[in-house]
Amino acid sequence: MSSARKPIDLKNVIAVNTDGELDRSALLGKLVFYSISNDIRISPDDLEELFAQFRIDYKKYFPGPLNPSQAFRSACRSFGKRPVAIGGKNVLLEFSPALDTERGILFILDRTSIDRNTISRVPIKVGQIGWTPDDPEQVVWSVSEEVEGEYEYELIFEEVESDFQEARSYYFGSRHIGPIVRKILSDTWSVDARPKGGVYIVPRDAIDLLERVEEMVNLLEEEYKRPDPSGGGAGTEFNSIQIIDGQKERLFIKGKVESQVREQLDKAIGELQILMRSGQTLSQRQLLAAAEARAQALELRDHYKSIIGSEYASLDATLAGFEEAMRAAVRLQMRQRNERS
Repeated sequence: MSSARKPIDLKNVIAVNTDGELDRSALLGKLVFYSISNDIRISPDDLEELFAQFRIDYKKYFPGPLNPSQAFRSACRSFGKRPVAIGGKNVLLEFSPALDTERGILFILDRTSIDRNTISRVPIKVGQIGWTPDDPEQVVWSVSEEVEGEYEYELIFEEVESDFQEARSYYFGSRHIGPIVRKILSDTWSVDARPKGGVYIVPRDAIDLLERVEEMVNLLEEEYKRPDPSGGGAGTEFNSIQIIDGQKERLFIKGKVESQVREQLDKAIGELQILMRSGQTLSQRQLLAAAEARAQALELRDHYKSIIGSEYASLDATLAGFEEAMRAAVRLQMRQRNERS
C-alpha cells in the first residue's frame, strides 16, 4: 500500500557543513568573551611572526615599539606597596618618583612605619634606582649607607631590575595583547552584549577573522605564558558561541545595536552642547568630529541592518536631536565668525 509523501518542512532546518558544524548562512554571528592574562610574554619578532601566521594586519594593530623609559616606570610602579617586618617593626616599602625628565628618571625606595604605636609616619629613604637614555638597557641602584644591613634591600632592587629587563624586551598579555584584541573586535563592528561590556556580538561576516584571533590567543596561552611559581592566577582564554539565526536572536541583536548607536549619538550631542555652553570659539575640527561620530553610529546601524534586516525607527528621535544640536552649533559658529570680522 502506497502513501503520499509529505512535503519536507524547511522552516526549522539548520544547515551544517561536512564537519558537522553550522554553516555560516545559518548564523547571525558569534557571542565572544575572553580574558588575557598579563603572564603572557612575547618578543616583538615573535609577535610579528604570529600575526603573519594568522593573517592579521601587523602594521594596523602593531602595539608600538617597546619603550625602555616606560618599562622602567612600569617596573617601579608595579612593585606597589609592600608590607615587611624589619627589626621587629612593621613597615611599608614603596617606590616614589623623584625625577622624570629627558635626561633621566629616578625613583626613591621609601620605608614608612605602619605600627600602631608609631609617632612619626614620615617616609625614610632607604635607596634609589635610576635610568638614563644614555644607557637605556641598564638601571643603576644603590642602598643608603644609614640602612645597610638592616634588611635585604638589594633583593628588592634586583627584582625591579629584572622586571625592567623583561618589560623592555617583551609585550605583556593584558598590557599589550589585550588592547590589540579589543581593537580588532571593534573593527569587526562588534557591539556590547551587556551594559558593562566584557561580552561582545561579532557579526557573521567577521567570523573568519574572529576565529583566527581566537586561535592566536589560544596559542599565546599555550606557548608564551610565563610559568606561575604559585600555580595560581587567572589564565588566558578566548570563547566564542554561535548565534543561530532565529527571531529571538534577531531581536536580541537589534536591541543591542540600538543601545550602542543611541549611546554614541547621545555622547556626540552632549559634547556639542558642552562646547556651545563653554563660550569658546567653535572650530571646524570640532564640528567635523561630531559629524564623524554620527557617521560611525549610522554605519554600525546599517551594517547590522544588512544582516538582520530590521528597521531602527526607535532611533529617529535621537537622530533628530543630533541634527538639531548640529544646526545650533553651526549657527553659533557663523555668528562667532561674523562677530570677529
